[in-house]
Amino acid sequence: GRKKLEGFDKEKLDSSIADQCRALLLSLLLNCAACSLQLGEPRAKQTVTMCSKALALDASSVKAFFRRAMAHKLLDDHEAAVADLRSALRLEPANQDVMKEIVKLAGVEVGE
Repeated sequence: GRKKLEGFDKEKLDSSIADQCRALLLSLLLNCAACSLQLGEPRAKQTVTMCSKALALDASSVKAFFRRAMAHKLLDDHEAAVADLRSALRLEPANQDVMKEIVKLAGVEVGE
C-alpha cells in the first residue's frame, strides 16, 4: 500500500507547483512575444495579445510592457505605445531602452 509521508504539506506543494507553472507560462509568453515582434507588423496584434496575457500573470513585467509598446508602435497606435512605455518606466525608472523609445515617440504623441 501507500505510505503516508510525514510532514508533507500538500497545499505548499500545490502552491509551489502553481508558482512554477505561472513563471514558466510568463517566460513562454514573453519569449513568443519577442519572436513575434521580430516578424514585424503582420504579427503585431499577436504580440499585443501575448504581452497582455503576460501582464495578466505579472502586472510588473517591464518586458511585457516594452514589447507590447513596440507592437503598438508597429500598429501606429502611438498613444497606447507611450502609455505602455510610461508604465514600464514607472516600474524601472533607469531603463535606457524605455527612455529612448519614449523620446522617439514623444514628438508623435497627441495630448499630454
